[in-house]
Amino acid sequence: KCRLHSPVPTVERATAHLLRYGDPRFMELIDSVAKLASPTGQWPEAIHPITSGGCMGDGQHGWAAAEWIMIMRQCFVREEEDRLVIGSGIFPRWLETQDELAYGPTPTRWGDVSVRVIPRDSYYLVSIDPHWHCEPPAASIEIPGCVPVEVTDFQQSVEVRPRRELNEREQQPESELTSDPT
Repeated sequence: KCRLHSPVPTVERATAHLLRYGDPRFMELIDSVAKLASPTGQWPEAIHPITSGGCMGDGQHGWAAAEWIMIMRQCFVREEEDRLVIGSGIFPRWLETQDELAYGPTPTRWGDVSVRVIPRDSYYLVSIDPHWHCEPPAASIEIPGCVPVEVTDFQQSVEVRPRRELNEREQQPESELTSDPT
């Protein structure tokens, strides 16, 4: 018995994993949908599980494209009640390339925001370029695998450090002081 695959509910499940559960499986779901995109970045409404081709509904399903845009936005910028969460859906492999990541501008209820993540040797430099139309929100940078950072000054770039680097530093024995007998 064949089961159809549909990009829309798959991306919606990925969104739930990212937003509500903090579950890294959202990445697998996003990857599965990305593999099914046409060369023009579109998805049919339903995809046949054997042929991986469109088999029902719209050939270029606008709803699927809209869900894709929304989940990519939420990887970089999302609104949680009265604050912004930056970077919580950034894939670790995106950072391994050492290429700068950028997203925006994207509208929020406080104004438009652009985000840049620049890999450095032992940390990531994150800049948030806001254009507020009201009082700025509370914000945090929550890149997976990194120590979360509260943003207090949107005019300054923020250093975000990987958790592994901190763990390595904490585990290193402190060097013993030796005195010179002379």
